[in-house]
Amino acid sequence: MESVVGRTFLPKGQNTVTRCPIVIRLVQDSQKEAFYVWNEIDQGKVGFNKQNYKVTERAVTSKILASQSALLVGNKKGLTRKKCFVEINSPQVINLTVVDLPGLGILYIRI
Repeated sequence: MESVVGRTFLPKGQNTVTRCPIVIRLVQDSQKEAFYVWNEIDQGKVGFNKQNYKVTERAVTSKILASQSALLVGNKKGLTRKKCFVEINSPQVINLTVVDLPGLGILYIRI
């Protein structure tokens, strides 16, 4: 997924690390690069403006994405249908939307 997007910011690790769907929007923009990260709860608030969720440093996008996921799921190992959004505006991307879905959850039952 990151090779298609051309950026590295998705959660990495063992087992299921993507806890909620992550909607990644690439928007071709002739202006400078801009990164935005927000979650579905924020988007539903009255007066929502994505400008308030702008990420100033490209390197911290993954940390902010992890914190937005934690707001939706908590620090437990659960999954949710609520989405996190990442929007990348750049002159070096094509208009494209992709979704990173949580992996398969396995429940072990001891008999």
